[in-house]
Parts: sequence; C-alpha cells; structure tokens
Amino acid sequence: SEVRFRRLFEDGPTPQFLVVDGRIWQANAAAVALLQGATEVPLVNRPLSDVAPDLPAVLADLASSTTRREVSLVGPDGASIAADVRRTRI
Repeated sequence: SEVRFRRLFEDGPTPQFLVVDGRIWQANAAAVALLQGATEVPLVNRPLSDVAPDLPAVLADLASSTTRREVSLVGPDGASIAADVRRTRI
C-alpha cells in the first residue's frame, strides 16, 4: 500500500531519493544525513548531478535493467562516497 511504501522510504536506514526531471524531488532522512549533512544547502530540489555527477548517465544506461551499479556521490564536505545504485520506477 502507499502508506507502507512511504513508511519504508521515509524511515528506512538506506539512503534513498526520488528524482523527477533530473532534480532530487524527495529524500529520506538517511540520504539527507549522508549527502546534506550540516550544510545549509538543502538536498531536495538540487540537480541530481550536484551530488552524483555520473548518476544521470548510469540511470539512463539502467533504464531497461534492474542491475545494480556503483557510482561516486559527493558528500557535504566534497569527499567521494561509494554508492550502490539501482533504478526503480514507481
């Protein structure tokens, strides 16, 4: 159900974000803690390329697959964070 999905997304320990038109539309608390940290720049509504420069190309490549790929995310301090990515349509 929608309530179960929302709870799983919002309260899950795994960083997750929803992307619409190349921008981060929604992010769970784990993603905010990892990628926004204590910075003043909110994670939501940022271009996906700000936090994952290679991710748009990887997601396009995964359009017809459920294979996972490793990408580098950019943390709030500019450090590289290895991440396992899978594209899922909802």
